Amino acid sequence: MKLIFLCTLTLFFVFKVNGSAIIPIIPQQTLIECEPQATDKSLFTRHVQDTGSFLTVKKRTVIYPEDGSNKTIIHCIKAIDNIAATDVNYGTIKIVEGGIGQSNVVFKIESQRGYGYNYDIEIYGQIKK
Repeated sequence: MKLIFLCTLTLFFVFKVNGSAIIPIIPQQTLIECEPQATDKSLFTRHVQDTGSFLTVKKRTVIYPEDGSNKTIIHCIKAIDNIAATDVNYGTIKIVEGGIGQSNVVFKIESQRGYGYNYDIEIYGQIKK
């Protein structure tokens, strides 16, 4: 496997060469963890966004399920950074509790100093019977 680095003015992209295909590697600020099942349903969809403030780091915690119930099994988590594609001043998102195969997940979101964040979070899985 070869890695190709492409630098444009302020954006930095990494591509993986697999045979004759060139595949972009998703930036680290976008989080995708999936072990999809055929019968998965959308369990949670949330848009989280905050604008930047001078010299301030914005932080947020997102919890699923919001009511604390234990009625689902998570198979797929997607947290797409909507800023990263157009700006290098993106935030970071991390799973700090739960995740794939669990019934809950806790995300910690943090912006760069002076900037905001903008994520679309989607969780798929199954409802326990």
